[in-house]
Amino acid sequence: MSNETISEIRMKQLEFRVAELEKIVKDYSTRFENFAKTSNASTINGDIKMNEVGDAIFITGKDTYKYKEILKDMGGKWERTAKCWVFSKNLRDTLVTAGIK
Repeated sequence: MSNETISEIRMKQLEFRVAELEKIVKDYSTRFENFAKTSNASTINGDIKMNEVGDAIFITGKDTYKYKEILKDMGGKWERTAKCWVFSKNLRDTLVTAGIK
């Protein structure tokens, strides 16, 4: 049996989880940088609107379908009932950089 206390075990678990999350953040950062370098990053336009409600951002408009893969890659989730894309509010700057207002 180990001499580690419960606090030490929990601390190791938290450190492991933080390391996993840092990898995820780095991956998304790299994906966004690659996305921003593509020509698609500057061509999201047309009938697309951004509305902020609470901690969420809703992307609506008739032209969202042609940008569906880009919106999905940016972290959006399609809300079938509301017929809109839903993003976390912390992605606002990313959406604005992509040309959505």
